[in-house]
Amino acid sequence: MVIGVAPSTVIRMNGRFRRAKQNATTSWGGDRRSIMKVDETAEVLKTLETQASKGEVVVVNQVKVALEEKRGKHISLQTAYNILYRHGWRKVKPDKEHPKSDPEKQEEFKKKHFPRRYIWQSIKHQKKGDK
Repeated sequence: MVIGVAPSTVIRMNGRFRRAKQNATTSWGGDRRSIMKVDETAEVLKTLETQASKGEVVVVNQVKVALEEKRGKHISLQTAYNILYRHGWRKVKPDKEHPKSDPEKQEEFKKKHFPRRYIWQSIKHQKKGDK
């Protein structure tokens, strides 16, 4: 009465719905937003891994270009970072020194401004007033 059809029609519709649900082959799991399949990105990174194992530096721009060649379309730099993270890559050696730093000037500064080195003593040798 509510939908305007006979009860037998509702029963047939329900049966059709259940059969269609059982025969459905598509699943809704997985990653729908990725630019390529995980195997394809692993294949691209495998070619760059040989360079990294030889001691060469692999930068994100190289990864980005290789992924763009494989995909045939432009990708963002953040996408390349995300793919590296997804496959367990990490930044091995961060920059510890500024390119314009001068070690000679730094040593001269240390000698000029800090001539006396600190002397570390155990707590036993300190006087009561020293803190």
